[in-house]
Amino acid sequence: MHVVIVSPSRVYGKGPVTDSNTVGKIVTAYLKGKWRINPANGRQVSNYAYLDDVVQGHIAAMELGEAGQRYILGGEDVSFNTFFNTVKEISGINYRLINVPQPAIKWYSWIEWLKTSITGQPPFFLPEFADRLKYDQKYSSQKAIDKLGYHITPFAEGMQQMIQYYLNGFQNRLE
Repeated sequence: MHVVIVSPSRVYGKGPVTDSNTVGKIVTAYLKGKWRINPANGRQVSNYAYLDDVVQGHIAAMELGEAGQRYILGGEDVSFNTFFNTVKEISGINYRLINVPQPAIKWYSWIEWLKTSITGQPPFFLPEFADRLKYDQKYSSQKAIDKLGYHITPFAEGMQQMIQYYLNGFQNRLE
């Protein structure tokens, strides 16, 4: 059997905000003035892959991937400080953010989990998200670039498209 494994990092881009779209949830909450925290000291790094790149990476893996191989479909490694500075610069919205220590975020995530267990309402995020804040999540997609022709959209460019998509959606709902 010809099996090729692709592993996307933290995916972001235009599209609906769902429970599995943590980046979209954070960005739209920030744009609406409902997100005011910067996790820990803001220096923790995650890898952000633009949705269109990930889709093209899946197609390339089907066509060009070698059986039994794994390809990381990632993007740029970006700290939370850079993440929010990029959102502020692109959106023109500059809310003050408060650094919240990881243990406090973990505690809040358990309250969210409990709320979901009792009410069935979706959580903003769960303990798994808080646990990921303990470590940098840096990834290299070099193998996918070399073998599949994978392309990485610069973070600011992808975020520009995503934020514009969300801002247009907000304006359309207000009209």
